[in-house]
Amino acid sequence: MATTAVAENAIIVDSLTVVVLPPLSSFNMNPLLRREFAMNSIAALYPLVASSLLSSQMIVPAFGQTQTRIRVGQIGTKHGHAAGKLEAVKKLGELFELIGVVEQDQAQRERIQETGAFANCPWMPFN
Repeated sequence: MATTAVAENAIIVDSLTVVVLPPLSSFNMNPLLRREFAMNSIAALYPLVASSLLSSQMIVPAFGQTQTRIRVGQIGTKHGHAAGKLEAVKKLGELFELIGVVEQDQAQRERIQETGAFANCPWMPFN
């Protein structure tokens, strides 16, 4: 049996089922103006679009252009994720250029300078 409207807010689905909807006036919604909707939509999508464009430009340079690497320097080596961050920068050499590592504590620097992620890194003086 086809769906038939019997009243403003009732629909007969089949011989045993009638769906009654509340009248539209009972929905207390403030409609957005078209301009507000467009502006809110753009504002909501901007971070997604911007990050997509940024990442695509960083990873795939345009034909005939060379990719500019981001210059990175690390300040401090005592925090828990210092070695991991430095390893990530080194692994992504096509995106990042390590310009140096700075450590204020001379004893810490001497202890780690030739070990793990810090081996073969350019070191900069702390001033």
